[in-house]
Amino acid sequence: MPSSWLRYPFLYLLVTALAGVLLRGMALLPTVPDLYERLLHAHSHIALLGWGYSALYLLYVHYFLPDGQQRSRFLTINWLLTQVTTVLMFVAFTIQGYGFYSILFSTIHIFLSYAFAYWMWKRMGRRGSSPLSVRVAKAGLFYMVLSSVGPWTLAVLSAMDLTASPWYHGALYFYLHLQYNGWFTLGLLAMVYDKLEHHMNSAALRWGRRQYRLYVGSLLPSFLLSLLGMNLSAGWFSVAVLSGAVQFLSVGIFLLLWLQYRRQAADNGWFTFALSALAAKMVLELVSAFPQLRSLAFDNRSVVIGYLHLVLLGFVSCLLLALLHQLNRGKRMTQAMPPGSFIFLAGLTGNEVLLFLEGWINWTAQSTVPYSSVLLLAMSVCMLLGIVTMTLAAFRRRP
Repeated sequence: MPSSWLRYPFLYLLVTALAGVLLRGMALLPTVPDLYERLLHAHSHIALLGWGYSALYLLYVHYFLPDGQQRSRFLTINWLLTQVTTVLMFVAFTIQGYGFYSILFSTIHIFLSYAFAYWMWKRMGRRGSSPLSVRVAKAGLFYMVLSSVGPWTLAVLSAMDLTASPWYHGALYFYLHLQYNGWFTLGLLAMVYDKLEHHMNSAALRWGRRQYRLYVGSLLPSFLLSLLGMNLSAGWFSVAVLSGAVQFLSVGIFLLLWLQYRRQAADNGWFTFALSALAAKMVLELVSAFPQLRSLAFDNRSVVIGYLHLVLLGFVSCLLLALLHQLNRGKRMTQAMPPGSFIFLAGLTGNEVLLFLEGWINWTAQSTVPYSSVLLLAMSVCMLLGIVTMTLAAFRRRP
């Protein structure tokens, strides 16, 4: 694939960070009415469907397609249309929030992702990749497509004027669950398995296949963990906790395999940070099942935002950056990454500590962290500066 394509995900990550800084700044300064909500929708969509989707798209192409097919006419057209749609979607959300044009471009993006998933599915594995990584990658594509049931359901419920109903929130959680825990997690694990499996012995490969089956088998029922704030019946609560425990066990197996073979993946520091965030995510999800902590996990805004950032920034984005860095490791790119990564990770770590500390203090003492808005803005600026450094490096011509 053209090396210039690698610039687009970094550009979307930069726009995401800029929007995040603006959102944090709005807590301190007067702003235009409704601008916060519109920019929040634009921020979340460019993060998921711009940065995350485009980066994983390119990694799928690199890892699971032969060189000859990486410049195919279909892929070029699909990629370019996706980029145009993503930009127009961000502009539409910023200007009108949820409206005709933002929904139109979001819908086009979904259909383009369907076409990509179908096209990739038919061609994956022909390069001779081991079945484990290909199987995991195909599952990621499947759950990416399945997650779109959420937006379609939201559209129907909106037309029926049921936006305040539990069904509406359930459809939104279904989409996010299968995006985070399905498409992104399985896609990223597939890339890591592709790096490791050629070095794994037969026993480790068997454990890898067990890990895959446990994770996929628990993925749909573990969606119920997202609904625990809705006071599920005892039966559904039991299913949620059991599936969460199985998913926890599955990720634990993967992390043990990673620790055993991580040298073969050329760990550049991003991997360790990202997979540590994955471990923290799994612990938080399991802890959220305790009734005593339900209000903290589901009703505390700081904790909810902290969890979402932990998943999308701490795990997904850092692992994407690790893989993209290896993909684009020209001399200049390698020299530019460390300072940018340090600033970004420092800001991200500070952001997470502040959000969870704010949530805990608010929950236990009905108080707040002094100057929390200013401190969170400072952490957002740190992340932005790190991303600016990495984006500039990505835009330099490779030697």
